[in-house]
Amino acid sequence: MKVLNAAFFAAGMAMAAPVLAESWDMPTPYGDSTFHTVNIQQFAKDVEAATNGDLTITVHSAGSLYPHPEIKNAVRSRQVPIGEFFLSRLSNEDLAYGLDSQPFLATNYDDAAKL
Repeated sequence: MKVLNAAFFAAGMAMAAPVLAESWDMPTPYGDSTFHTVNIQQFAKDVEAATNGDLTITVHSAGSLYPHPEIKNAVRSRQVPIGEFFLSRLSNEDLAYGLDSQPFLATNYDDAAKL
């Protein structure tokens, strides 16, 4: 049984290896100076540091790679491996996605963390 488990593990690793590309493109709809993009840029730096440079993320801000409405589908169809968009845009798929955009529901960071 251990040999079979090892074989499955090796096969899984071989199949997963192509997913870990050296560089990922990440579209975001927001401009470079917005809070969202500043955080995403920091995330990209953290990923590069955590992987010792084996994985870099190139952030394409201000809708330069895909416009905001198309980012989710670009990720879903694997045109890009990662993307950032306003989650409430998906409220037509499930109303729960729209909770965080309700006015006055969370008015500070502590309330947002609880939400």
